[in-house]
Amino acid sequence: MTETDNYILKEEDSGESLSKWERLSFFILLVVFFAFGLFDHSLWSSNDTREGAMIAEMYRTGTWVTPMFNGQNYLEKPPLLHWTSLAFCNLFGRVNEGLVRLPAAMFGFGTMIIIYLFGRRLGKERSAFAAIFMCSTSIQFLEYSKIVLTDTALTFTTLFSLYIFWEAYNAQNFKTLKYACFLFISALSFYAKGLLGPGFIWASVTIFLIYNKRWKLFLGLACLFITIFTALLAPWIFALWKTGGTEFIKTVFWTNQLGRFFTFSNMSLPMDPYFVHKEPIYYYLKSLPVSLLPWTLLVPFAMLYWFRSRRGLDSPLHIFLRIILAGMLIILHASTAKADCYMLPALPIIFLMTAIWSENIMTDLNSRYGNWAIAITTGIVSFICLLIPIVYIFLFAAPHSFYDRYFNGVNILKITGTQALYAGLIMAFTSLSLFIVSARELWTRYIGGLYARTWLTFPAIATVLLVLNIEAVLPACDYQHTFKPFIRVVRYEKERGTRIAFAGNEEKYIGAFIFYLKSRIDIVPSPDKLAAFLLEGDAPAAVIIKTKELKKWLEVLPECRFKILKSEHKGYKSDYFRLVLNDKETKVINTKLASRSNNSKVDRATRKESKK
Repeated sequence: MTETDNYILKEEDSGESLSKWERLSFFILLVVFFAFGLFDHSLWSSNDTREGAMIAEMYRTGTWVTPMFNGQNYLEKPPLLHWTSLAFCNLFGRVNEGLVRLPAAMFGFGTMIIIYLFGRRLGKERSAFAAIFMCSTSIQFLEYSKIVLTDTALTFTTLFSLYIFWEAYNAQNFKTLKYACFLFISALSFYAKGLLGPGFIWASVTIFLIYNKRWKLFLGLACLFITIFTALLAPWIFALWKTGGTEFIKTVFWTNQLGRFFTFSNMSLPMDPYFVHKEPIYYYLKSLPVSLLPWTLLVPFAMLYWFRSRRGLDSPLHIFLRIILAGMLIILHASTAKADCYMLPALPIIFLMTAIWSENIMTDLNSRYGNWAIAITTGIVSFICLLIPIVYIFLFAAPHSFYDRYFNGVNILKITGTQALYAGLIMAFTSLSLFIVSARELWTRYIGGLYARTWLTFPAIATVLLVLNIEAVLPACDYQHTFKPFIRVVRYEKERGTRIAFAGNEEKYIGAFIFYLKSRIDIVPSPDKLAAFLLEGDAPAAVIIKTKELKKWLEVLPECRFKILKSEHKGYKSDYFRLVLNDKETKVINTKLASRSNNSKVDRATRKESKK
């Protein structure tokens, strides 16, 4: 092979441009990825249930000023995500799981578009798509783009603002308009998650402008930002004052913004918000590797490449991206409040850097350790993509004796229904077939010398396989995690006029019952308050109690008329609760006996009594 032929091969392998069909296919895959998993299962996680309950209550009560949780104003975070969800709910005239999740997915999708635009500006379109699919399938970004939480809103507004700044900084036309858009969006980012958004943005912009000695531009933009920021916040501050007076304003800005960043805690308050997420300075060194899975092994090599090497990474945009990441890390480590989710805006930048690094070293295989990191990562991701459909097919074909031994006789796939069972089987076989075909095609390209192009295509294929695999197992997971069957038991009693309360203060469970019962719920905070709620008054009353805590709560009751109800559903979450009902039309069941009995005996007695 001549030197010219070798140059052409490397130019083709770099894969910096895509055909229109490749580009269209990648965008369609991106849309499908962020659309799946929104409307096809119930609320599972603590964030889903709590934030979903807030949005549902805001919709029912017509409240826009702050999120509402069980009749209380929730002042921890500004409500951009809640407003967006509320707009969708009002548009469609209903509240459901998909509509409250939709904004997080849309903000996540928008973030990926911004990363694509940054990559194109660098002339690395194929790397940009690889970064998009690596970021989308990383464990933390995948989770947060599928649940009701504010962090993808923060990520989108932060990176969108920084991209508009870059466009304005380099603009030949409409420069003033672009700077105005940057200032507006950077101010708007406060509504995503408080001061963290403007902090990320202005730390990066300040360092960049000072690095380039643009003092006048920095001072001018900073002064204009303060003006726009004040004007944009003024209507909400006024609405807060009208709703809750100066106490609301103090709670929002002093307690939940400055108090989270600095350390000035009141030691006498056990629930002091200043203690929320207080972690040591090295916290992110422990948590970040988990957030980056399954691509973690690549990131250290990419960071060394970007921050120690200057080979082709010395353009103004390369410098700006390094400054963005450095600015975010400064803010994150300076704050005394630390949590995994705070790191989310940095992940797209990290993965863009990782994809560009991987393209550069795979073009001519010039990094021994980097190549090993890519090979190991490819093997791990491939193993995961292969394992899930194989396990599904095995469970489908497993004999009854297997389920008798390991799952107490419950077939965790067949119990979801015939349609879900066979749909999952089809997706499992489709995933396996696609894996085999893709592996052969990628291997052919790789041994043909197209190293970079082969590797940069791999994250997109992994994304397709991930969608198929998750959709295959999602019905079985939802069967175990859904609250709905037990809530049907509670709803039936509620419709009969029974007063309903929840035993305890756990917001993640209270939120689920608020969301699905479509109403607020009384709280019994401790066992000593249980008798007062159940026994006072003539109307029937019932309390939702966690099954494992049933004995502790029932021991404080005197002998009374009550029964214990459960769902016949075999899912884990539906069996997690019992409904203790004081109904004067039922026979007497001795509470002391009930508290000493195990739950299954109490439930059998209840079912026998119900049949009578």
